[in-house]
Amino acid sequence: RSGEEALERIERQQFEFVFLDVMMEGMDGYQTCKVIKRRMPPPGRQVPVVVMLTSRAGPVDRIRGTLAGCDAYLTKPLSEDELVRVISEHDAAFQRSFENTAAN
Repeated sequence: RSGEEALERIERQQFEFVFLDVMMEGMDGYQTCKVIKRRMPPPGRQVPVVVMLTSRAGPVDRIRGTLAGCDAYLTKPLSEDELVRVISEHDAAFQRSFENTAAN
């Protein structure tokens, strides 16, 4: 619901992916992403992959997402293929689940 809530949850629990809308109460998605990417994670944790998921599809919005440090910028309506591509790029186990298992 808000950038502040996202930051609180990340402090309490490890997340591999964080999906942020640009428009949120309090801190917007760009600000929240910057904080997530600049914070040192607690010992034993990795910085999560941040995916902006928003209706703001303009080139300036995408540049702002890149400058904020997001790993991917997806627009609504969401394309399932794009979502699978982004998750596959950052999660090897997920990617393997889509590999061809038939014997060649």
